[in-house]
Amino acid sequence: MLRATLLFLLLGGALAHPDRINFPNPACEDPPAVLLEVQGTLQRPLSRDSHNSPANCTWLILGSKERNITVRFQKLHLACDSERLILHSPLQPQISLCKAPANPLQLPGGNITITYRYAGARAPMGQGFLLSYSQDCLQEEFQCLNHRCVPLAQHCDGVDACGDGSDEAGCSSDPFPLPVHLQPPLLSPRHQGHCPQHP
Repeated sequence: MLRATLLFLLLGGALAHPDRINFPNPACEDPPAVLLEVQGTLQRPLSRDSHNSPANCTWLILGSKERNITVRFQKLHLACDSERLILHSPLQPQISLCKAPANPLQLPGGNITITYRYAGARAPMGQGFLLSYSQDCLQEEFQCLNHRCVPLAQHCDGVDACGDGSDEAGCSSDPFPLPVHLQPPLLSPRHQGHCPQHP
């Protein structure tokens, strides 16, 4: 009897609400999932066999008011009557999508929220979505290959400010020079512009 009572207490929520599915994605819980990285990818957090439960999953991308966040869609095919992807920026009207836009979206003004909504109740589901986001650098900043932004003064200063060496690559004081066998051949001034004569 004690075992049955413990089992009921442990599974009580699932037994009382058999149509609810616990989504493992923290974006589908309250509060929204906070994304601290300057770049990343997002995809639909539930599988096509999750037709019973409605979903309301939100990601908050922390951004700077001075920088845009660019969103690019690798895939966006939702069932328009029952699924939506909603993007919101403080300086722009809300954007509601179920099909991919022709161009990447530039969202200004700081923190951006992206919400996926699904009606549930066995409503149709599309193929899902896959998007990437990145925070754009300011004009007075250098954008590293890893998408970090560093002040222009740190570009070519001999210190790896990016953490990936990209702010020092190709500089005259390049601490990450190309191997000798990959460097272009050096010509002396008297040979530049002249081809050797072959007999």
